[in-house]
Amino acid sequence: MIFMYAREKVTVNFSKPNVTFQGQGFESTIIVWNNSAKNTGTFYSATVDVFATGFVTNNISFKNASPAPKPGDRDGQAVAIRVSGSIDFIFGNGRSFYEKCILNSVATSDGINGAICAQGREYAADDTGFAFVNCRITGSGLILLGRAWRPYSRVVFAHTDMPGIIVPRVGATGTTRNEMRTTMFYGEYMCTGVGANMTGRVPYAKPLTEQQAQIYLDASYVDADGWLKPFNDSLIVN
Repeated sequence: MIFMYAREKVTVNFSKPNVTFQGQGFESTIIVWNNSAKNTGTFYSATVDVFATGFVTNNISFKNASPAPKPGDRDGQAVAIRVSGSIDFIFGNGRSFYEKCILNSVATSDGINGAICAQGREYAADDTGFAFVNCRITGSGLILLGRAWRPYSRVVFAHTDMPGIIVPRVGATGTTRNEMRTTMFYGEYMCTGVGANMTGRVPYAKPLTEQQAQIYLDASYVDADGWLKPFNDSLIVN
C-alpha cells in the first residue's frame, strides 16, 4: 500500500464539477493543512474547500493540524473532516448526505460544549439540509446533535449509533428566535445507543415514520442518480 501525506490547502472551485478524490485508505492517504479562524475566518479554515457540485471523496483523511485553542481563546476554531471536531464541525447551507461516517467529538468534559452540526437553511424554498445515515458517533465531552443556525434549519439522523455523550436535546445558536421553533426540522429514525433516547428532546426534534424518513435514507437525497457513478478502478486518475 502506498502512503501519501500531502501538506497543502486544496480548493475545488465552482468551475470544477463532478470531481472525485479517491484514496487508498484513511490511514494511508492524508491531506493536511493548518488554517484556523484567526488566519482566514472559520468559513475558509478548512483543509479542503469544495465549492463545486457533484464532489465525491472516498478513503481519504482530511486533517486540520492547527493547534487546539486554549480555553477562552477567540478565533481558534479550525474546520476538519473523519469527521472530527467539537463545536458545529459540520456547518453551512448545503444539501449533503453522510453515510457510514464516524462523527467523532473531541469536546472537553467540562459541561455541554460541543455540537455535531449547525445547518443554515435560510428560507423555506431552500432545498438544503443534512442527512446522516448509518453513522456512528464517538468521542468525548457532552455534545448536542445539532444547533439550529437559521430559521429553516433541517437535519435528519437515521440508523445512527449515539452514545451517552449526546445531550438529550437539540440546541440553538444565538440567532434562534422563538418563532423559528415552528419552522425548523430535526428528525430521527431508528437510531440506537443510549444517546438515541429522545426523552428530553426539544419539541421540534421529532421521531420520523418510515415514510417520512425515506427521502433521506440514501444518496438520492442529493440527486446522486444524475451524477454519482458506481465506483470502479477506472475512476482512478494517476
